[in-house]
Amino acid sequence: MISIDWVEHSFIYLVAGTCTGLVSGLLGIGGGIITVPTLLYLFYHMQTIPVPLQMQVATGTSLAIMMFTSYAAVHTHRRNNMILWPIYHKLWPGIVLGAILGALLAHILPPHLLEKIFGLMLLLVLMNLLFNIKTVYTEHFPNRWLGHLFTCGIGLCSGLLGIGGGTLSIPYLTYCGVNTRKISPLANLCTLTAATIGTAVFILNGLRIHTLPLYTTGYVYWPAVLYIIIPSILMTPMGAKLSHVLPVKQLRYLFAGVLLLVIINLLT
Repeated sequence: MISIDWVEHSFIYLVAGTCTGLVSGLLGIGGGIITVPTLLYLFYHMQTIPVPLQMQVATGTSLAIMMFTSYAAVHTHRRNNMILWPIYHKLWPGIVLGAILGALLAHILPPHLLEKIFGLMLLLVLMNLLFNIKTVYTEHFPNRWLGHLFTCGIGLCSGLLGIGGGTLSIPYLTYCGVNTRKISPLANLCTLTAATIGTAVFILNGLRIHTLPLYTTGYVYWPAVLYIIIPSILMTPMGAKLSHVLPVKQLRYLFAGVLLLVIINLLT
């Protein structure tokens, strides 16, 4: 027999996935920037995850969600021959190493510290939303080891905080002078790489935790993955279409206000 709580929780996750997809399509903001705070809020109020583990489960679950959503995008880009594979080969070693280190750190660091770090990351996103900071352009990539350092940092942030590699890889690729039309496919592939590695490490790290509820594998809570991913994928194209009709500038400020409340909650 299906319980009322199960139906209620499923509905809430579906609504969260719908909102995530719409905001992602409308404002071009996706990944864990939206998903992690949403999951933290839901876990806290629905009491499905023990409080000391909520940040880790939100991060691991966010990475699992991004693994599936970014795969769909990468599959489309690959069929259209839009991926610059020689450039990706420069990026993936650092991203893989960084994602492993970040996911391991997320298992070790206390949850309140992770929340503070995530709040600071959201603060950077908020500044970019409000001031539309432009990325400086150059015509070449940094030398090999400096490039690995930058990409390791991208992977580290992804694995530690559950955000998409695209959040940081897009400014980096823009700075390096990559063709604008080819940046999105590369960013999606970077997100897929970091999310896949990060998800695997989060699962392994959480296997010994016996206080997690049913339907979790390590730090990944599969009901949230399932019920968020489906409406998110369906609603993102609709959000992109609405961006041509609705006053996006005003919506950016509205989202910035919501983001500010989330930041205050995380940092205080």
